Amino acid sequence: MIRHAGDLYRTRSQHLVLGHYPPGIDAASLYLMIVPPEEEGATLPWENRHDMQKELYKIGDIVTHNGYYWTSKIDNNAHEPSDAAYAAWEKGDPLP
Repeated sequence: MIRHAGDLYRTRSQHLVLGHYPPGIDAASLYLMIVPPEEEGATLPWENRHDMQKELYKIGDIVTHNGYYWTSKIDNNAHEPSDAAYAAWEKGDPLP
């Protein structure tokens, strides 16, 4: 694990963390951004974490998207919540 620019990262595979390969665009294949503890378990707007090189959604994670609450039904969920993604997301109540 390494902290860089205020964010926490873990390595995708076993390798030596070197200063000339910090997390970021040039080393995206080496690191995965960890979801901050203050966001863990919080209901936040859905974001395309796959493109952001962030940890993907886990079973039970709840997000808001397109006017509804959605609950992840799978681990490592990179799908966008929608009725078509019924195997990955369970549609909940509409947002108030």
